[in-house]
Amino acid sequence: MVIPALDWDRVRDRVADFNASGAPYYLAETALHEAFKHGLTPETVPLCIMAVNSFWNANVDKEPGALKDLCERTVNNLNEIKNGVERVCEVSLPTNSSGLSAIVSGGRQLLPRFLKAPNARRTNYSFASKFLHWCCPSSLPIVDTMSVKKMNQIIGNGTIWVPRPGSTTTENKCLDSYERVIEFYNEALAQLADAERADLVKHDFESQPQGFQRPNTVVRILDKYLWMEVKQPKP
Repeated sequence: MVIPALDWDRVRDRVADFNASGAPYYLAETALHEAFKHGLTPETVPLCIMAVNSFWNANVDKEPGALKDLCERTVNNLNEIKNGVERVCEVSLPTNSSGLSAIVSGGRQLLPRFLKAPNARRTNYSFASKFLHWCCPSSLPIVDTMSVKKMNQIIGNGTIWVPRPGSTTTENKCLDSYERVIEFYNEALAQLADAERADLVKHDFESQPQGFQRPNTVVRILDKYLWMEVKQPKP
């Protein structure tokens, strides 16, 4: 995947816009930091799942019983899930080809666990990516309609798929899309030198409201830019 050079000054501006925006934006992010700071345990799984679903409008609750089923399946398979998360977290984006392969492989193994219940109709791709991001914040990006729209504007419409109302959604479509998004983030973040990425992290932290400042990864910070470009367009 070849990504044109991003305007990183604009990225910084849009990140600051996100951090200065209405309370639902930055308070939701702060709340998710708090929900996930102790990792996944049988006690924290319901909090983490409900936090992602509620604070980031993931809509898992659109299907009756789906949230309860997701919590139960996650707790019942928690050791295996945590082992998968730990393996993915060993590598951070951006990385070399072998590191990227490890993240993609781990992400493709974890994602199906959170897409849908065995007998469910809804496929919760956006929720799954959001949940996994907070489990692996340095490695796995968020996928939603707004971030994908901006990514496709950058690299060419139709390059990355995301479910649309009435569209046919399959596990393979989600997995292939997820892999492309991970590759996008890897290539985009590789445009910055180590010192520039550290400066971007510092800029994000310092532009957050006093009292709510939390350190974010460059993966999370790039998502803020992509999301704001579509949520609140700016000339």
